[in-house]
Amino acid sequence: MSAKSLYDFTIDPERIAQRPRAFGSQKLLVYHKQRDEIEHTTFELLPQLLQPGDLLVLNDTQVVPAQVPIQPIVGDCTSFLFLDPLCAVTSTMEVLLNTRVDVGSVLSLPGGLTFRVDELVGGDPEVHRGSLFGLSGPLHEYLAGIGEMPLPPYVARVPDKEDEKAYQTSVAQVPGTFRSFSTEFVEQHQMDRERYHVSVAAGAAIHQALQENRRVIAVGTTATRVLETCADSFRAPTPPADLSGEAGIFIYPPYEFKVLSGLFTNFHYPKTSVLTLTAAMVGSRDLLIDRIYKEALDRDYLWYSYGDGMLVL
Repeated sequence: MSAKSLYDFTIDPERIAQRPRAFGSQKLLVYHKQRDEIEHTTFELLPQLLQPGDLLVLNDTQVVPAQVPIQPIVGDCTSFLFLDPLCAVTSTMEVLLNTRVDVGSVLSLPGGLTFRVDELVGGDPEVHRGSLFGLSGPLHEYLAGIGEMPLPPYVARVPDKEDEKAYQTSVAQVPGTFRSFSTEFVEQHQMDRERYHVSVAAGAAIHQALQENRRVIAVGTTATRVLETCADSFRAPTPPADLSGEAGIFIYPPYEFKVLSGLFTNFHYPKTSVLTLTAAMVGSRDLLIDRIYKEALDRDYLWYSYGDGMLVL
């Protein structure tokens, strides 16, 4: 088994992007698998790197402003994030707090809502399950008026209006993306599940590309997990019908991709599932961290969600 420490590395704070670069100035690192070569270019030249017939698959979901402040603050707990903001509110739901809160605590939220902590979830001290009281309508309507964009913890500032647009990208990620492994070994990690829907048209396009031996390239790690989750449907003799479900697949080396030939993504946080996924795509942990990431750091690439891009072909 692989110790989580193998996926640890240090990033200087100045390499962590607090906002995206101006359009046209984003750097792009390209790793060519067959040639085992690293190329440095810019995002605007991406079309020149693709071949006729390549199929790019994007995640077109939107990040919901699902974070709300706690009023008043309880101990060190300052932020409250609904993990499933589109759910039909039931007796229990899961939330992400910035610190552990004792079972039985009652948190006050804007608009007169309260949340009672009923239990801690799994081995992650920040995920809590409890009951929400005082909501008179759909949760997403409440969040539309009060919620804030849930920026990753390494973006050291308060969300603003620019984030509402800038963070809605094809590589936007779920909150679990930013939590480091809590288990000693990578293989023991329990993945967060992500809901997905693949339309009939999208499924047919992916199916046809595979039938014709054309490259399928995922834009983002969420798209990657969905495509690999549905691999059997895409590789069936006939195109799939409408596909919906939850992607719980955990990808790490030496995973063999069944659908994808390439990946466009960011530079990722240490000891996370998106890092192991990217390592699996390039071929190994050592190749990604000791060679590709080291070269990116030496060349001043910006890191994480608002940082520069990486393309694996």
